[in-house]
Amino acid sequence: MTAISLESTGRRSAPNAVPRVLLISPVAPVPEGVGGVFLRDLCLMYPADRIAFAILPGIGTGPWPDRLQGAPRTTLDVVPERGFNRWGRRVQRSSRAVFDRYVERVHFPRLIDRVASFAERVQPDIVWIPLAGPTMINVAAAIAERVGVPLVTTVWDPPDYFLPHYWDIQGAALARVMERFASAVRRSARCAVASPEMKEAYEARYGTPCVPMIHGLPESAWWAPSGIRPPNAPFVIGYAGSLYARSEWDALLGALGAVGWRVAGRDVVVRVLAGSFDARVTGPARIEFLGWHSTHDAVRIMAGCDVCYVPYWFDPACRPGVELCFPNKISMYLASGRPIFYHGPRESTPVHFLERHRVGVTAYSLEPDAIVGALTTAAVDTQFHEVAAGEIPRALRQELSLSVFRQRFAEFIGVDDSALAAGPA
Repeated sequence: MTAISLESTGRRSAPNAVPRVLLISPVAPVPEGVGGVFLRDLCLMYPADRIAFAILPGIGTGPWPDRLQGAPRTTLDVVPERGFNRWGRRVQRSSRAVFDRYVERVHFPRLIDRVASFAERVQPDIVWIPLAGPTMINVAAAIAERVGVPLVTTVWDPPDYFLPHYWDIQGAALARVMERFASAVRRSARCAVASPEMKEAYEARYGTPCVPMIHGLPESAWWAPSGIRPPNAPFVIGYAGSLYARSEWDALLGALGAVGWRVAGRDVVVRVLAGSFDARVTGPARIEFLGWHSTHDAVRIMAGCDVCYVPYWFDPACRPGVELCFPNKISMYLASGRPIFYHGPRESTPVHFLERHRVGVTAYSLEPDAIVGALTTAAVDTQFHEVAAGEIPRALRQELSLSVFRQRFAEFIGVDDSALAAGPA
């Protein structure tokens, strides 16, 4: 199955007309979760009268932005994705082939019919589908074929990483979904991807032009880097987001416990911004759990930290994610004007980023000595902070700003960025 070019359908009335986009997504463009914020900010950059939404329920139940309230919208029917839930995980795995055939025969045709009917009403020039979750991966190419317009897709995480880990799809079931994923990406006119590394890998693998698209904040939201904090102040390690790298987190807390939560003579505080947080410690600890905050509030709070924590998995089973994904939290951390503490394998997208921009310290091990050594540098090394303070604005402007995010989105959709709307406030 080959891609349909963006010029092949002939629906647009003029060469420079902004295409009407139909976004079919398992994530709503609302300020809830990384995917929701990502989509919300992109959709706010698109003319509101040229976009429509078909949303699979489940992820993102918060309020839609005012500017998107008038856009055509439909909520799709729920599609079961996790096997025969009532019979336990072992039975879910052994019966996966039967379950997949049932969903494919009963639910997918209904979903495709519903989308096609909605598309007939809104008359899109482009269908845009984030390939997040098994349903969207399975139906993306079929929807584009049925609607008969070009397809553009977005990949946040490699499915060979997230389907086994978050959906427990393995073996032959995983191979079937990966075939559908390959078909969807190959059929795409363009694919927005999570990193330059994913662009290189997917263009070689699927032959589809890929655009790295990493969430960025406007320069008006950046905090000026302030260098090293006073040596008599607590040493604050900031973290924002869900707790995804459990072993790495446990190793960090274990290393801090081994040194009595003091680094270079400074009391250590771990400051966490998240909707929920479950810490495992074996003795006294200093952890500030501040709950969920908006992105702009989170930037302000992180600006009061010494260093911001980026854990990544050492588990070899997570290698596709480590080598191809890029943590969007790095954009927010650097916007706060603070350097990062990367804790994970050497072969990873954050390490490649740190090779281009000297804005962080690293620990490539779960061992306490490596962790405490990196934190000590962040606590006492004035030169490190001077270099990072100079590099942070450059890194943001070159790769992680709202301006770059906007330019990449325009390239992805196939318009000049002057045709886009003002974007998020």
